[in-house]
Amino acid sequence: MSDCSIFHVAIAIAISDPVIADSCIPDKVSIDLRPEIINKRELVGDWEIDTIVRKENKEAILIATERKTGFLLIKKLPKGKNAKELAMELFYLLLPYKKMVLSITSDNGSEFYEYKKMAKLLDTAFYFAHSYSSWKRGLNEYINKLARQYIPKRHLLMLFLTTKY
Repeated sequence: MSDCSIFHVAIAIAISDPVIADSCIPDKVSIDLRPEIINKRELVGDWEIDTIVRKENKEAILIATERKTGFLLIKKLPKGKNAKELAMELFYLLLPYKKMVLSITSDNGSEFYEYKKMAKLLDTAFYFAHSYSSWKRGLNEYINKLARQYIPKRHLLMLFLTTKY
C-alpha cells in the first residue's frame, strides 16, 4: 500500500469510519516539493485550504486563505466532506481570482481526493502537508481556530453562512 499502512486501514475498518478508510490520496505532491518562494510568502497567489466539519460529517465549510495577504474566502458545503462537491465549490470560489491562484496547499483529508481536478481546472500546482503537521499550514490553521470561535461544531452550520445566488 502506498501512503496508507495496513495498520491505518485496519483501524478504519475496525471503527467503521468510511472517511478514514478512504483518506489515502494517490500521487500526492508533498509540501517538501513546494518552491521556496511559496514558503517565504513573497508572491500573492499561494493558497491554503481546509475544511471545518460538523460532528456527523453532514455539513462543512471550506476555508481558502491566500498566504501573503491573508485574503479569506469561506464557502458552506451542504453535503459535508464530499470530494467531488468540494472540488467544484473550490473552483467556483477561486474562479474570479484564477489569475491569482499560483498554488494550493491542503492537509491529507479525504475531501481533497479530487485535487487533480481542482489543479487542472484552476491551472495551478497542488501540494499536501505532512500528516499531523498543521504548523506547516499555520495561517490556515489560525483562521480555522478563529472560525471555530464563531461557528462551534455543536451548532448547525445551516444557521451560518447562508449563501444566496
